[in-house]
Amino acid sequence: MNSNNVLVGSGKSGDFVHQGQQMGDKNGFKNVSKKWLEKCISFDQGLEKLYAGRSQTADFEGTTSQFRPSLTDTGRFVIRDQSSGREFSPTPHALSQLSRWAGVGNFLPSKLFNSQDIQDHETLVRVFENGLRHIDDSKDLFWRCRQDGTLRAVLSNRYMEVDNEWYLKTLKEIIPGGM
Repeated sequence: MNSNNVLVGSGKSGDFVHQGQQMGDKNGFKNVSKKWLEKCISFDQGLEKLYAGRSQTADFEGTTSQFRPSLTDTGRFVIRDQSSGREFSPTPHALSQLSRWAGVGNFLPSKLFNSQDIQDHETLVRVFENGLRHIDDSKDLFWRCRQDGTLRAVLSNRYMEVDNEWYLKTLKEIIPGGM
């Protein structure tokens, strides 16, 4: 094949999308797949979800001596806020981040956390206690939690929250009637 040959398309770019699926033109979106449009929400609905999520979020800044690995009364692994006594069960994402901070890898903590064996959860507490002892006790981390008792993220205290409210309002202004 000669690399100097110019490829010339037939029809308009994107015609195959219009031919292969139903478009959302009945909703005013002639160039958006109806299947995709069904998954979209309005900017106002997005803002409502954002506000609802904010009301369920509890962010803390604290050291690893304030947020300690612990066990619930039933023997499940949690992170306990020593100042309030609240317990937070990490999501898989938060467990992975905590594992990174502790330098203990991801496989073993995940395996132990997902076990129903109380001794595995006791071992997980010891694994994290050992790993986290290497972090400077004066180093603050950012702990993102939910009111439902889940630990969602463990980040550097240099983490800066992105203002999604501003972003959605700006998009709504730029794309009136958009999704």
